Amino acid sequence: MSTTFIVLITLAIAVGIIYLLIKGGNIKDTDGDMIPDKVEETAKKVSKKVKEVAKKKEQPIKATVKANAGGAGKAVKVSSSGSGAGAGKKNAKKTSGGGAGKAKSSGRGAGKKVSSGSGSGAGKK
Repeated sequence: MSTTFIVLITLAIAVGIIYLLIKGGNIKDTDGDMIPDKVEETAKKVSKKVKEVAKKKEQPIKATVKANAGGAGKAVKVSSSGSGAGAGKKNAKKTSGGGAGKAKSSGRGAGKKVSSGSGSGAGKK
């Protein structure tokens, strides 16, 4: 059996059990939409909390944007927190190796494999 089939069967069984519990009255569903009331309440609480956090995060962002609005046409330099090697080079080319020149491959991984494929051991002796 494939894993996908097993997962689908497990989900179908879980949905069937939940359906029977709702119809039997063990799980409350007052509006009849087949979503338990507890799940609906939790979803509303989470939604409210997300909106609160979004408003709190949005206020400092708006203040920062208003403060920087005067320099709208200016370029902004974004630096990374790396070791600084190569910093300041504007026209540097990216290379994948230390070779001299351009690689002669399509870049699709069609080259020869170096390893024997087993992954265990040091290769041929």
